Amino acid sequence: MPLFLTNLRDSFAAWVRDERGSGAVETVIIMPALAFVYGAVFVWFDAYRSNTLAMKATYTVSDILSRLPEVDESYIDGLSSLMTFLADVEEDPVIRVSSITFDDDVTEGNQYRIDWSYATSVNLRDLLQEDLDLDSSWIPVMGDDETVIVTESFVRYESMFAGALNSDIWNNVMVTRPRFYGKLAKTDEPDGDSDIEIVDDEGDGNPVDSSG
Repeated sequence: MPLFLTNLRDSFAAWVRDERGSGAVETVIIMPALAFVYGAVFVWFDAYRSNTLAMKATYTVSDILSRLPEVDESYIDGLSSLMTFLADVEEDPVIRVSSITFDDDVTEGNQYRIDWSYATSVNLRDLLQEDLDLDSSWIPVMGDDETVIVTESFVRYESMFAGALNSDIWNNVMVTRPRFYGKLAKTDEPDGDSDIEIVDDEGDGNPVDSSG
């Protein structure tokens, strides 16, 4: 083999074995990938945290409503502001509260009947009987004349990193039976009945103390 080819081969082999600067090259390659993985994990964790807070806030509002004999639209609007604090969001969530009664006497059509419904935003209509007629499979099994309170919340989520995740709406639904009263009345419902039925679970003729 000619001498210049031998020298060229030896020089190339030495260059291949030379590891000087390899750490800097590996850092340039690996660091962007690590930064991407770290950012993705942080974004997904934040989204999970936001969704969990929205669900817990919805449960809290539902529990509050289950302990009341009556509400009005102003009170429900105030619960939306409460959810803003509980869910740790900047924009007030939208709440829709509905009272649904099961009527076993209805022989034709849906036995789940809407007593009243109210949404805190004009962009979300109140729950209608026709909506319930289309799908009531999400409502639990109820006894005759039993009433439940349906609390729906819609919380907007914005990712901390622009473009990391599209903005989304956390939608949670809580179905709760009134704790101390037969049903939750809405006092400013035009056709509603604001009479309060006291639940006497102990059968002693005394009303249940709602403070406990």
